[in-house]
Amino acid sequence: MAKNDPTTEQELREKAAHHAEQAYTARQAGDRFLADANHTEAIRLNNKAREARRNK
Repeated sequence: MAKNDPTTEQELREKAAHHAEQAYTARQAGDRFLADANHTEAIRLNNKAREARRNK
């Protein structure tokens, strides 16, 4: 993990929300590839947040 990568559940959820918002914006602009990439990243971060909560 890079030095600035989010690690806490809250940081991961905030970053996931940001990617979800970017996915929505890209979809509205017609950029399906960028929307799909951001959506995938949002899912990945939410899964990591869920894992962080379980490992508390």
